[in-house]
Amino acid sequence: MSANISHAEATRLAENWISAWNARDLEGIMGHYAANVRFTSPRVAAAPAGVGDPSGTLYGSDRLRRYFSAAMGSLPPGPLMELISVGVGVGGEVAVVYKRETGTVVVECMEVAGGKVACVRVMYSAGAM
Repeated sequence: MSANISHAEATRLAENWISAWNARDLEGIMGHYAANVRFTSPRVAAAPAGVGDPSGTLYGSDRLRRYFSAAMGSLPPGPLMELISVGVGVGGEVAVVYKRETGTVVVECMEVAGGKVACVRVMYSAGAM
C-alpha cells in the first residue's frame, strides 16, 4: 500500500493536472502518471482499435499517451475541465471530481505512489456515455 497523501498535496495534483488538460499540454498531463500506470474508463472501451481497448483498461504510459493524444485531436477550444472537489482516502487514494466543457461530471479515482498516478478508474455522470 502507498503512503497517504494530504488533502493539500491531492489538491495541488488535481489543479496541476486540470491546468495541463486545459492548456492541451500532453507532456504536462503525462508527467503525472507512472510508467506502469493502469487506466480504466468506459471511453477507453469505446475508442477506436489501436487507441483504446475493448476491456476498458490501458496498461502503461505509452498506451495512455497514445489514447490521450488521439483524444486531444477532437477537443474544442477553451477550457475543458472545472475542478469541483478533491477527496483523499488511505494509501495514496485521491478522488478528483470535475465538470467537463459538455456539462458532464466526472470522477477520477487515482492511486498515487511515489508522487505519480499509478492507477486510475474513471466514472461519468448519467447520460455521458
